[in-house]
Amino acid sequence: SIPRSKVLRVAFSPLNTFVVTWERLNEETNDPNLIIWRIPSPTSPTPSVVPEIIAKFTKKAAPTVVTWPMIHWSADEKYCTRSVNDGVQIFCMNNSCSNPTFIIPHINATAISWSPSTTRHLLGVFTVSKKGQPGAVIVYDCDLSPSPSSSPASSAVSSTPKEPVELTKKSFFFEADNCCLEWNPAAAKGGPPVLLAH
Repeated sequence: SIPRSKVLRVAFSPLNTFVVTWERLNEETNDPNLIIWRIPSPTSPTPSVVPEIIAKFTKKAAPTVVTWPMIHWSADEKYCTRSVNDGVQIFCMNNSCSNPTFIIPHINATAISWSPSTTRHLLGVFTVSKKGQPGAVIVYDCDLSPSPSSSPASSAVSSTPKEPVELTKKSFFFEADNCCLEWNPAAAKGGPPVLLAH
């Protein structure tokens, strides 16, 4: 059970390893109200009935049908993303979730979607139309695993993660307030998404 009495929204990660909760922000304490929990494994040598908090954020605005869940996961749960004012934060789940590994600079991103592939981590991001600028979608390759050393004599792996790579030119949508990114079956092998803007 989750030891929070005022939770209003709940969402599970694809493999049910994590659960995300949101509750109304207490403006007196300003305590984080968007929380990622790790669900205890029943096969653990020392099983626990209480999930472990692995990340906490403050999110005042209540989630909507469009914005929930506020945390988006890759199919294998290797990465998760969170939209903030100045971009899209990407977290590597094998690291601490207190700080993002990278931030993709997308202002006012309103739709984020991972491909269903577990071998190629593609991320689609939609930025809403604003102040005469069209909405735009970009697909990124987000395999952030550190690259092998470039030295021929070394087999070591760099400790610095790779940056997300922009795979496609921007797809522009004038007067689009939202975009649904539906990945076609080929996406499991790295194919592109189908875009429905409205």
